[in-house]
Amino acid sequence: AKIAFLIYTKSYFYFLAVKIFFSLAENFYISKTASRRYPFLNDPEKHKLPNELRKTITSNTKALILHYFALYFVNSTDNLIISHYLGITYVGFLVNYQMIFQAILSFISQFSTGIIAGFGNLLALESKEKAADTYYSAFFISFLICNFAAASLLNLTQPFIKLWLGTKAILPFSVLVLLVADFTVLGMTVVGGSIRSSAGAFKHDRYFHLFAALINLVVSIALVQKLGLPGVIIGTLIYRISEWYFALGIILHKHVFNAPLARYFKTSLKFFLIFVFTQFASYNICNKLPIADEYALFAAILGVCLILPNLISVLFLHKTPEFKDLITRFKYLTAK
Repeated sequence: AKIAFLIYTKSYFYFLAVKIFFSLAENFYISKTASRRYPFLNDPEKHKLPNELRKTITSNTKALILHYFALYFVNSTDNLIISHYLGITYVGFLVNYQMIFQAILSFISQFSTGIIAGFGNLLALESKEKAADTYYSAFFISFLICNFAAASLLNLTQPFIKLWLGTKAILPFSVLVLLVADFTVLGMTVVGGSIRSSAGAFKHDRYFHLFAALINLVVSIALVQKLGLPGVIIGTLIYRISEWYFALGIILHKHVFNAPLARYFKTSLKFFLIFVFTQFASYNICNKLPIADEYALFAAILGVCLILPNLISVLFLHKTPEFKDLITRFKYLTAK
């Protein structure tokens, strides 16, 4: 409806007005539905929270604000740095790539949406060992999806941009590799981020989050002057790996699972080696396909990306407990 309104009016102002209207209507509908289904929410009697619980909520809320501030700081400064040092044209070219990557990442994020409530319930009712095993099962599925998606993006993005916008809009392959790496780190940490939200474990790294965002800014400004566009992405990638991979993994295992980190780093190393092999193999095969027609070549690359990454994952991971658990769950769902 919003897109249709934009095409009809050709006014971005009215588009934003309609967007606000639909957001308000959605919130109103949710509020009315919640009041109807859970009438105790409308209880006029005031209940005072225990001081300890109040302090915990306040502390986690403040930490969450710092997290979101750092996150928006990182996401906002990259384009400003690029436009200042390289020009607004590069921002436009990069946005074309980011739009494709964000669409895939949004799909992956849907996988973790149901985890937040479910994992919160698991933490309350089950043992921490059970919670850790469930996390690694979800982490395994995230890798399967990200490994396949990364190979597809690595090999299909450039041909797609060429067919869509022409060769003038294609960025260097080094930029694409860094974008794929950044996408993979984000995709692999979606589940961990959802579990942290379930557990409310935000205060442990609140200042490190801001420090990492500041480091990203300094590194990006320093590298953009030497490496150009890849320098900005390297700065962002350093931030993602330090905060969303290492710090997040440490917090989950130390404060949520109460488990050693050996399993996390061992699993991560195994996934990393399989990931590198998959990307290397898929790129070399797709780059040597003897097809002249651009559309036929795109279709052939798509076929390779659909088969090869998943085949490699199955080949290296079919004996793991997580893979066997996935097959068991799949059989259970298909048997219904």
